[in-house]
Amino acid sequence: MLWKALEMQILLNSNAGSSGNGDNGKLVPQTNDTAGETGVDEQNQNLNEVIKSTEKTLALIHQLYLTVSSFTTGSQLPLLERLNALAMELDNTAKLSDKYNFQVPMESLREHQLEELDQAFPMKLNHIEKYVLLLRYAETKLAEGQSTLPNGDVKHEVKP
Repeated sequence: MLWKALEMQILLNSNAGSSGNGDNGKLVPQTNDTAGETGVDEQNQNLNEVIKSTEKTLALIHQLYLTVSSFTTGSQLPLLERLNALAMELDNTAKLSDKYNFQVPMESLREHQLEELDQAFPMKLNHIEKYVLLLRYAETKLAEGQSTLPNGDVKHEVKP
């Protein structure tokens, strides 16, 4: 999809530079949904920026690991510089990720986490599920017994 958008952009740019009559007879697909294409292009660009920033962060973490693993008193300045660079890049990654809105369904995360737990602790998964269910039940019961006062405080009702 990205390649098609790039091809369309190249065709549009090449035709925009030519005169009205000498366009080599090429037909350029025209769409009325330029806002949709712009949104997709912007999302792809934001995603690519996040990916590049993440890759740079991983490279900085690797450099930091190498510095720490062979640490001497003389390597204190490079260590501080790399820590500073890592902090700046993590901040940059966080800012870039704010622009890119992607959603992961919680069900898939839960399923993935349960699969990992099942592999790590095959016999204890049943106990973990029961524990989570008991916690949810307790939270529900606690929420049912509480009411909110006009000032926003929570009033706990004691039932005899």
